[in-house]
Amino acid sequence: MFLRVKVVSVINATNRLTYNSFFSFWQAIDNLDGHVWASHNNVPALVDRNRQFTDEQIKALIEKGAVIGGALDAWMMVPGWKRGVSMPKEMNCHLEVIINHMDYICQIAGNTRNIGIGSDWTVLSEKNNAI
Repeated sequence: MFLRVKVVSVINATNRLTYNSFFSFWQAIDNLDGHVWASHNNVPALVDRNRQFTDEQIKALIEKGAVIGGALDAWMMVPGWKRGVSMPKEMNCHLEVIINHMDYICQIAGNTRNIGIGSDWTVLSEKNNAI
């Protein structure tokens, strides 16, 4: 991980932190001189899952000028989602839910510059996994 962070900095590439572990996230934030982004992440205050960034991580991304894409994966949008079982209408899973995640990030940032719509496009073909 550390070598990747240094190489990304040297070539001035953007480092996507979406899949980083908690430890490697902080390693990247602390050592990366270049751009960072989070392609598809939501907030644990609304849905407590292991792939959501903590408020502290969101603040660090904002300080780096990152854009955080709201994840359209249903299991990241609403609590209690069960793959292959839950249905969007029954779980009240719709676009307003992702706006709530984005608004949470905006409240931390104090602006709208750090949000976007993100998606893990590989899941769009999976039944009941994405909106």
